Amino acid sequence: MDWIGARRLPLLCRRNYYYEFLHMLPWGLVAGVVEGNFAAIVVNKTFGGGPLLLWIASTSHVAMFVTSLAWGALCVGRRKIALMTVAVAGVGLLLATVGAVPNNPLGAWLFVAQMAAAQFFTTGVMTVRTALWKSNYPATARGQVTAKFQMVRAVAGMIAVLAAANIFDHWPGSYRAVYPAVALCALAAGLWLQRIRVRGEASELHRIRAAAGAGDGRDTIKPVSPWGAVSPVGLFRQSVRILRSDRRFARYCASLMSAGIGNLLIRTVVIIVIAEELLADMGRGAAVYATSAILLDVLPRAVMLGALGRMGRWYDRIGVIQFRVTNGLFWLLSIVTGTAGTLLVVYDDAVGAYALVFAVLLFAVRAVAMGLGYAGGSLAYTLGHLHFAEPDRAELYMGIHVTLSGLRGLTMPGVGVLLWVWIGWPVWLVAILFSVIGVIGYVTLAQEESRGSTT
Repeated sequence: MDWIGARRLPLLCRRNYYYEFLHMLPWGLVAGVVEGNFAAIVVNKTFGGGPLLLWIASTSHVAMFVTSLAWGALCVGRRKIALMTVAVAGVGLLLATVGAVPNNPLGAWLFVAQMAAAQFFTTGVMTVRTALWKSNYPATARGQVTAKFQMVRAVAGMIAVLAAANIFDHWPGSYRAVYPAVALCALAAGLWLQRIRVRGEASELHRIRAAAGAGDGRDTIKPVSPWGAVSPVGLFRQSVRILRSDRRFARYCASLMSAGIGNLLIRTVVIIVIAEELLADMGRGAAVYATSAILLDVLPRAVMLGALGRMGRWYDRIGVIQFRVTNGLFWLLSIVTGTAGTLLVVYDDAVGAYALVFAVLLFAVRAVAMGLGYAGGSLAYTLGHLHFAEPDRAELYMGIHVTLSGLRGLTMPGVGVLLWVWIGWPVWLVAILFSVIGVIGYVTLAQEESRGSTT
């Protein structure tokens, strides 16, 4: 086990960590090809899909986050490994059937529907997994464990995407073999899941069922049927009930929402500024595709992978609230430097000959800050709610915050583009405002927690 660092962890969690690490290797390959951005490329290049299909394929991954609340409700009172296995099997089945899709306009729609359904099941895996971590890994090691799992998933996903892209470049019709092959990886991931044991699950299930059968206590979270899990009214009531009873978690979600809005407002705007404004102004020799990819994707991803290990250890030392404060400042720095870079692009004639060069440097600094934000965010996103939730409610807490994430992810990039069209560069100031409000919310929570720990 030492080759994956298991011996540095507490003795009781080493076995689960070892088997979950092995599970994550094939699962990372699966998640890479199911991701919305790669699906959009396949829709466009292989199936010849138009703008509507591209939009659906690129946003369906975020849209499926809205279903996290249903997965969280479904998980209450049920065995976590069994539910994760069903979700992994669903992904594998959908990937296997891609091989039967015809290469025509109807096939394009079928492929998009298959990927959206697969992303529904990957959301289920993500939601249930956090409850698994709550039970199996102590808080003092949870950040390090999550960092390693996220690194494995990210590297495996990049390998899968690069390999599949190169195969498709030479043999466009090879999707009939590639996707079924990835389905075998889902099968392997599901088999490794069976070796994982959930600590304390038997007593937790007994407690939930006993509490549900004892009466309708206001704080009792009851198991729901599959139909109840997809009932919007029931899910909304359950979410409101949790947020009303746990005010600190509600405030944490409000800070997440504000900071997330600040980031997402400029998600599409920065692509417009860099690809259409900055590099177009620099001329034909600017290597638009390569430079855009480096500033928008490659550099942030490289920084994230390099920072994840240290971020995990840091998370375990200081806890999620203080961690969110610093992580929020990284995101705020990325927005501020993006604002400065945009101003240089918009007013390059007034600034002078080197305005665009300095703009590129500022967007590079923004990319580094984003990478640090991604590294911290990938940990706090999957673990932050566990700071507030009891073990038998972890899935519901995860469902609430992921659903809110999905809602803002669906709406805010479009709002940002509209603001860019209407008011221009000041859209960045709106993003700064929301980001500052989010950081202030984190700071307030951290101060209250610090006072509580010293009294």
